[in-house]
Amino acid sequence: MRVAILGILAIAGTAAAQAPADPDTGVMLREHRAHTRAIALGLLAEARGSDPVRALGRRITRDAMLADEQLSALARQLGLVSFDGPPSPDQVVEDRIARDVIAGLARLSGIDFDRAVLASLGLAIDRELAWIESVRRGPHDPPVLAYLGSLRPMLARERAEAGWLARQRRSAR
Repeated sequence: MRVAILGILAIAGTAAAQAPADPDTGVMLREHRAHTRAIALGLLAEARGSDPVRALGRRITRDAMLADEQLSALARQLGLVSFDGPPSPDQVVEDRIARDVIAGLARLSGIDFDRAVLASLGLAIDRELAWIESVRRGPHDPPVLAYLGSLRPMLARERAEAGWLARQRRSAR
């Protein structure tokens, strides 16, 4: 499973164009990569977690895959982006960090794994929500902003569940 997850991240490493020409393209490329990282973390949670963590991992994986399908359809509709090409330097760093986090999580088991993966998911979701909020202030096409806005309830739900599970795991021994 760890090899499959790292493989997803390696594929993501080739899935963004260098220096996008317009802000919407940059937003869509960054969001595609965020979905890819969410899928990798969700798969790991599904493979290694306790039953409630596995269920959350399944939901995150399913939600991120659906969100990425919707993003791809929007990109095609707007004629903005192909997810092929070399990653930008920032994306290389983000992917390296994600691979390191997943490698560290893969060495854990039991309650230690649950606690660490829930913390990682919580941080990733918080970061994504903050990024979406910051992008909403920029000059973007209404369909791109609507897409990003549609992600907020899903992410908020996942964040609430991850937080609740993390509180439960903190009290567990």
